[in-house]
Amino acid sequence: MHPLNLIAEKAVQILKTGTPGDSYTEQDIAQKLGIECSPGSEGKLRIRSAIKVCIREHHVLWQWDRPKAGPAKLICCDAARTIDAMDSERKRINRTTVRLGRKSMCLNESELNEKEKNRYRAMQVIATMGQNLSKANTLNKIINGGFDVIAPDTDKILQLMKS
Repeated sequence: MHPLNLIAEKAVQILKTGTPGDSYTEQDIAQKLGIECSPGSEGKLRIRSAIKVCIREHHVLWQWDRPKAGPAKLICCDAARTIDAMDSERKRINRTTVRLGRKSMCLNESELNEKEKNRYRAMQVIATMGQNLSKANTLNKIINGGFDVIAPDTDKILQLMKS
């Protein structure tokens, strides 16, 4: 991992102590960091880096709340908001794997050498598994299927996907 920019490091120090419900407007953050934090600015870029570090190293999730009227706020997420963020990522994964699967269908396998064919087939498997695992239907089957959701048995989940 490369070292953080000084502004990003300062933002991490501010954000890592966040508790659910804490919020900062763009102006609040700009004053604390001493740099402009409007959309597209360097300050906004450094805040984005700091948010990633807070998630990865301090287990604190921050998200931008951009209402139609009024200033944008950076909000420290509570449990419900964190679940919403996770579901949003699940949907993003599903969309990405659907696109990957569609792109894989545009390829003529006869033009590939053996090594490329193996790589192509492996990517198709990953796309299919990602798509199946990220579907809302699969999520509901896992939740309602009597599985230990904390440590699900992957063999049982794979059998469930086949059903």
